[in-house]
Amino acid sequence: QLTHQMLGAFSVYKLGDREVALRHLDGAREVAMPQLGERGRYHRPRDLQAFARWLKARGTSEADYFTQLTAADREEVTRQRSLRPRFTLLTCDAPDCAQSSALRWMNFETTQAIWFINDQGQDGLPAEGENPAGTQGLQDAIAAWVDDPGSTISYAFGGESGVTNIGVGSGFSNSILLFNDERGTISNDFSCDDGGVLANGGPFFALMPLFPHKGVQVRRITRGFVNMNAGIECVFELLPETAQANYTEIVAHELGHSLGLGHSCTTNPEDTSVPLCTEGGTLDQAIMRAQIHLDGRGALLNEDDMAAASFLYGEGLEGPDESTRIFAQVGDGMAANMGSTITFTTRFVFHNTGESVANLRLDFFKGEGEDMILDLDDGPASAAYDFELQPGQSLVRETRGLTPLQVGYARFISSSAVDGTAVFTRRDDGITVTQAGVPSAALGTDFSLVFDSTGVNETGIALAYPTEADVEPDNQVSLRLYDADFVLLAVERITLAAGEHRAFFLSEIFDDVPDDAFGAVTIASELPIGVVTLQQNDDGSVAFPGDVPILTAFPVLPGRSDASELGPTATGSRN
Repeated sequence: QLTHQMLGAFSVYKLGDREVALRHLDGAREVAMPQLGERGRYHRPRDLQAFARWLKARGTSEADYFTQLTAADREEVTRQRSLRPRFTLLTCDAPDCAQSSALRWMNFETTQAIWFINDQGQDGLPAEGENPAGTQGLQDAIAAWVDDPGSTISYAFGGESGVTNIGVGSGFSNSILLFNDERGTISNDFSCDDGGVLANGGPFFALMPLFPHKGVQVRRITRGFVNMNAGIECVFELLPETAQANYTEIVAHELGHSLGLGHSCTTNPEDTSVPLCTEGGTLDQAIMRAQIHLDGRGALLNEDDMAAASFLYGEGLEGPDESTRIFAQVGDGMAANMGSTITFTTRFVFHNTGESVANLRLDFFKGEGEDMILDLDDGPASAAYDFELQPGQSLVRETRGLTPLQVGYARFISSSAVDGTAVFTRRDDGITVTQAGVPSAALGTDFSLVFDSTGVNETGIALAYPTEADVEPDNQVSLRLYDADFVLLAVERITLAAGEHRAFFLSEIFDDVPDDAFGAVTIASELPIGVVTLQQNDDGSVAFPGDVPILTAFPVLPGRSDASELGPTATGSRN
């Protein structure tokens, strides 16, 4: 996957008891400069050991590394080249990307990407009971990629769905198989007389941030789609004995695109974007060949497909230097209170402590996990913002508080050593009355915090359960209230749906919070959540300026002393 300095690219071949290096220019064309002379010299085979010595000496010695290949040697080189996987990756080269990059899912180690099938089903295939036609093919195609032993791909089948609008802003956050070109992205229906496009598929991805991965820059895939063309039922009707297998091959190929894989080769000589297929060769037999094989092979991956999957998702291999943090409480907007107008804003402060440029993605969510549209500084308003921080650079952005009050949470993903703080500000009739700074937090399952109910103090807690898909399981959270001597006073359990945010005072959860007391609350969550706690000192019966409300951030501590009493917290797989 070289992108620069192509003239320095060599492949190594073992020929008997020696190794030779051959320069290759696959995917590139050398510009001949006749005035330099001896052009062919640089294409000659090189003895690997002698060439390595010359490189180590930085070219100060005579170039004595050239060697000769016999006819048998050339046959062996041809054989080894045919066995060598040479996969391609999808790249983002659009103007919005600014910098070319590959595409990759980032969270297969901790969660699954859920695939649905549109309830319309595939014309030309037999019915499957209560399931849409084509369901088994999707499941078999998913299994082919998931069962690859050299990667951590984690796709799962989620059932049927009536959803067809899956574009940006549609509110659909999962992956889906559609039929009859529901996306409207294929120019012509398929025809068995004239041919055409059978299907298209690929990933949705975030423009920012960029992550380094094995020498390439990658952008984060958020979900995928497969879009079967209208008219392809004629293929299955012409070849009924292999119809199911041929359909499954198409789906498996498009799932490969959704993983970030490009075409291995093409049989179309006019397509210069990928190599031409050599009949029977490794690239020609890949599921990612640009044209369907139509031989009933189904979802059969070969070594080239698996090499691509291993490059992007191989176990124990290099992954992105990624950090995910949560601001579990974000407030913005105006509300009326005792004849005054209260305005809440949240200011975000970030700093890059690393030695490389950091790409930052900031997403906002409301109570049920839906997008929260916020206007940072001078806009335009959005639910997602991308930033770039140079080494040592700081960044400050603040919501404007111009709309009716919204409350939710924020998640930020960074490609480098970036951390941040949210500063809550309350203004009564334009006068700043209180502020509180709360650091971002890592997700966790066990927390402890101190409460204070003395005087007019109240302790508030916010919980955020961020997930990638709305089919994630409900999360059970236990809260236990203790007095200052660690005597258990009450236990409450709440359920958080995927993506949900909950904010409350302890008195709204527990019926018997003691007056004028200090104590502790422990939180045990089955799945990772973000937590923040704030103390509010406010006499609700007295308006400003007679009473000045004060917010104070309390620390949320990881871990809980009653862990043994409650038993282990479940943090297993999300099946």
